[in-house]
Amino acid sequence: MPIHRLLKKAAFEPIDVEAMAQAFEAICSTLEMTREDDREIVARMVIDCAKLGTLNRQDICKMVLAEIQDRAT
Repeated sequence: MPIHRLLKKAAFEPIDVEAMAQAFEAICSTLEMTREDDREIVARMVIDCAKLGTLNRQDICKMVLAEIQDRAT
């Protein structure tokens, strides 16, 4: 799972890491992402949200999905 690999160098509380991991999995599942490259982009987006202070799983999902939608249009 790319998010755990990317989080090894980050300083987040375990509960926050769990929220990010859940958000990551939910986003990838919603978008039916299976390609590792795509999943890594999503993982980085999730981590970026958390670095900005968004640590709620649902909020992370909304923000990342909205950004992906914006990029697609």
